[in-house]
Amino acid sequence: NEAFQLILKENLYDSQINAVVKSIEKNDDYMQESILMNLDVNHFYEAESVYYIDTGYQINPSLAYQTPDKTASVLETYASLLSSGNLYTYIQKNLEAYIPLRYLQELITVETDTSAGILQLKVIGRDEKTVRQALALLQTYFEEQRSTVSASIGEHAVSLVEISSFNGGDGSTETAAGETEGYSSE
Repeated sequence: NEAFQLILKENLYDSQINAVVKSIEKNDDYMQESILMNLDVNHFYEAESVYYIDTGYQINPSLAYQTPDKTASVLETYASLLSSGNLYTYIQKNLEAYIPLRYLQELITVETDTSAGILQLKVIGRDEKTVRQALALLQTYFEEQRSTVSASIGEHAVSLVEISSFNGGDGSTETAAGETEGYSSE
């Protein structure tokens, strides 16, 4: 009986050791293949676009009941759609450079500021061409989602506030002001 328990413990330890070894190997593969983990702090490129989302919400002091502000819901819906597998597949399929989905996801950031109605799309990578192309695809996908968000959450206007890029190699920044007039999601 003791010999049997000793064999069971030995098999359990062997399987635990094998699992740890496999985990270490996977982590090593990831560290070697990940674009983000291998970015040189002195040689990288970053591009972003910032949008203002306006749902037309206004407080009317003469009314006891106010229409709910849907800005946060609109922004959260965009953030969800722009973090989905469909987005990454779309970008991967249309990007000139092949980047595995696992690593592409690390290079794209979508942030919102619901109190200000701001949606920020950011891409980071090794080279300017790929980063700019990925951001352009991200913007196109965002535009394609507008009718879905309008239908499910509510009408809203989208204004491009700014497009900017940063070259980590030479520290240069390029910024283009966005549109002065927003455009409706209709």
